[in-house]
Amino acid sequence: MRLHLPRRRIWRAAIYLVSLLLVLLAVDMIWVQLRRSYTPGFDTTRIVEPRREDGAIDYLTAIENYFSDGVTPENNAAPIILQALGRAALPKNQPPDGITNRLGMPHLPEAGDYYVTYDDYVSQHTGMLAEDDPTDPGGPIVWPIKAGDQTQEWIKANEKPLALLAEASKRPRYFIPFNGGYRTQTLIEVLIPHVGLLRQSRRPLLTRAMLRLAAGDYAGFHDDVMTVHRLARLLAQAATLVERMVAKDMDIAVCRVERAAAAGGALSAEQCKSLTLELVAIGDLQPITDAWNMGERLMGLDVLQMLARSNPVHAGTYLNAAIGGGSQNVVARIEPPFAFLFIPISYEQNMVALNHFHDSAMAAIELRSYPQRAAMMRQWAQQLNESTRHGPVMILTTPDWANAILLPQLDRTIANARP
Repeated sequence: MRLHLPRRRIWRAAIYLVSLLLVLLAVDMIWVQLRRSYTPGFDTTRIVEPRREDGAIDYLTAIENYFSDGVTPENNAAPIILQALGRAALPKNQPPDGITNRLGMPHLPEAGDYYVTYDDYVSQHTGMLAEDDPTDPGGPIVWPIKAGDQTQEWIKANEKPLALLAEASKRPRYFIPFNGGYRTQTLIEVLIPHVGLLRQSRRPLLTRAMLRLAAGDYAGFHDDVMTVHRLARLLAQAATLVERMVAKDMDIAVCRVERAAAAGGALSAEQCKSLTLELVAIGDLQPITDAWNMGERLMGLDVLQMLARSNPVHAGTYLNAAIGGGSQNVVARIEPPFAFLFIPISYEQNMVALNHFHDSAMAAIELRSYPQRAAMMRQWAQQLNESTRHGPVMILTTPDWANAILLPQLDRTIANARP
């Protein structure tokens, strides 16, 4: 049966136009599929092994292998830290004994003599009013310290977990695995609830240290401040920048307490000298270099690899969720997700650009002064602004959109990094 085109020219033109659009859409969809491909190598995936069963780069195992090198059940502080913090420090999306089994430690029961945060302690005691943190990093530390009865009762209730943290701080290594039996789709979905609890443990340790010193117990003060210093240095061995920044905050907090004690005349010259020599002996916090190079870089590449290997609609749904709805975002959400069927995102170029960004950040970290590092990151921000000065769809076709998302969260961290 022969098909006859309409006699009217306008209808024939409409058919030709629709046919052309359909051909262009088909070509675009083929182009989208072709640009999803990438070739594993140093410039793209940075590492080429280990591999998962589906052939993808196993970034999770690579990170765990790197940061667990040399860690044993005997030298790892993590098992004792988890015994102090309890099940609240274990990720909810992992099997109950997944992480603890990998650490070679016994099961953690739901209830136990675990660390209780101040907010939880207040909520558990009817009629109890919250008191200010006398060691609050955001305000001045007044000597002599003033801590109410309920704060001191809270510290006393935490004596056992604080003793475990002190014991853990004397071990030289720190490693908590990401994979306890459930593998998240990407590394950025890994949960690390222990970090917040460990950060909050600073308050009772430093408050108790100052109370002890005010009572003339220098030995007790020394033990508590050194526990915080050592915990910070353990956390500074972790794979994520979040943990490294918490380690830095903890170390700054304890230094402020020591400075307030010294300025208040509570420490003798000999005690100040002894404490200083001990701090010199344990060394500075580990630089963030490996957390950036082997942690954050591989996490970013892991996300790009997942997006490249997913169908465009799934990739679009994931990207929209990651971008969120904030007006400050450089990359805007594109709805509905099936629109990503027609957006040719070159994931190989994105990987190359991401590696270039991380290499530049590594070079910035190695600079000796803050002004130099800040200037280099400002230069990077300017370049990214130029390359992403397009509409939301066009931004995703540039190599730098992933870097544009990352930079606002990381530029200050890099500028403040210690080489």
